[in-house]
Amino acid sequence: MDTRADRARAPFCTTLAALTAAFLSLVLAPPASAAEVGVVADVTWGQSRADVDREIELLRAAGVRWIRTNVNWAGLEPDGKGAIDEWLLAEYDYAIDQALAAGLEVLMPIADGVPYWASADPAKHVDDQGERRWETTYRPTRSSDYGDIVRFVVAHFSAKGVHTYQVWNEPNHPRFWPSGPDAAEYIPMLRAGYEAAKGADAGSTVLLGGLSKSDFYYLEDVYRLGGGAYFDAVAVQPYTYGVRPTAAWNGVHAWEDPDRISINAFPAIQEVRNSMVAFGDEEKDVWLTEFGYSTTTRDGGVSPATQASFLARAYRYVERFPWVRALFWYSARNSPFYGDADTYEGRFGLATTGWRLKPSYSALRSYALGRLELRKGFQRRLARWGRPAARVVLRGRVALAPGSAWRVAYASQDAERTVLIQRRTRHGWVGVARVRTGVEGGFRTSVVARGSTVRYRAVAYHGDLHLRSRVVRVRVR
Repeated sequence: MDTRADRARAPFCTTLAALTAAFLSLVLAPPASAAEVGVVADVTWGQSRADVDREIELLRAAGVRWIRTNVNWAGLEPDGKGAIDEWLLAEYDYAIDQALAAGLEVLMPIADGVPYWASADPAKHVDDQGERRWETTYRPTRSSDYGDIVRFVVAHFSAKGVHTYQVWNEPNHPRFWPSGPDAAEYIPMLRAGYEAAKGADAGSTVLLGGLSKSDFYYLEDVYRLGGGAYFDAVAVQPYTYGVRPTAAWNGVHAWEDPDRISINAFPAIQEVRNSMVAFGDEEKDVWLTEFGYSTTTRDGGVSPATQASFLARAYRYVERFPWVRALFWYSARNSPFYGDADTYEGRFGLATTGWRLKPSYSALRSYALGRLELRKGFQRRLARWGRPAARVVLRGRVALAPGSAWRVAYASQDAERTVLIQRRTRHGWVGVARVRTGVEGGFRTSVVARGSTVRYRAVAYHGDLHLRSRVVRVRVR
């Protein structure tokens, strides 16, 4: 429990307490969760609309809840600030519309390409044929330019129903940060993206750029340099190069710290969590935004049967960690850029580029549909609570300013069950009120004040399920 809550105990109104108790009465098991099933899709990577349709249907049929699919800044705004490529935007729109219509939620990184005009690449130049040459993943000269494209993207896609975004991809890896990974260089970009996203959609969830491996060292640098205020959840991408996900393995590298799990091992997600707790950020979730095994016959590869086995093991492994929100398998198909070539990068898919399904697709479908069936019965009970609520009055020192961010968090200490309401400040989440429930179970929600209306979405824990109600709006005065 956040001790800061003990120093600020403004009272809840009876309406809020009643709503909380009514909701918690539905939740009967100790807090636990199964990470939501996600897949990295290639539907915004220049595929035909027929392939987009086929892939989305394949994932929908498998019971997938989330897709991760990016917007490429260099492609969207190639020739100058504000000069949007309308054809590419229309292709993005088609893919996202189809995904949302299929009931999939979308995590959207704004990543993988900085346009020539915005790039800080010192080697960029125009060649003898008049072609622009530059390293497309080199950071921008001005973080504000990145903030501007994030603002455009979030405003555009939030209107469609996308509310989860990611600021860049693997900023701790030289492939995506060619000047050399440096949290001090990344944080201005992170801040610009976060503030722009919140300005365009105050209720959006903004993820840290998915760190390559469980790189808690880089994460701790972000915290030490003040970057913890500029993301709502941590994202890591714990590839293990062919070693089973439950192995506490250090690969070809020595352990950097003998007292901690190597960043190269999948269980090092626990070290990521330990770092978050050490910096007072334990209320945030962890998203595993890429993870997978290649079926290449070369180094780092596994057989198709082993790929399927390791996929199932990974999803079952993270069930023990209620702070893991989602696990995204990479990827839906073998990379279209490699055309099923027998390379490590080319063969991560649940299917080949020609749509031949691997055993891993059946493994994912079996796991996801099993969770979906369990979810449906409890979701019906949850929906009964999720009706628009009565007016809520918060008295005393609590005031809801337009645009301020609030959160209700569930905490458990021994036999005490407590619901906290917290306010986000520049110093982090500060407790302002709490109510004891004495009920087994879990409850938390994100709360955003919009004038005199609070929007929030509850998250319930029930057994090994991690469920979300629809958005509830309540009046505040």
